Amino acid sequence: MLRTTRAIVASLQAQPLALALVLLNVLFLAGFMLMLREISASAQRRDEVMMRLAERCAAKDEGRKTSH
Repeated sequence: MLRTTRAIVASLQAQPLALALVLLNVLFLAGFMLMLREISASAQRRDEVMMRLAERCAAKDEGRKTSH
């Protein structure tokens, strides 16, 4: 494992363009992961608000039925 790691590091030192490409790919994937996490959190908040709204509407509708 250590031998393989040293070979990879030596290869990337010999080709800095490949190293830059690897780093850009890692940064792109990390950014994409953060974006997906934020989208998921936003969707979860929206779902919670919709559930509260549905419960509130159901309670008001139930109150109207019992008052008539």
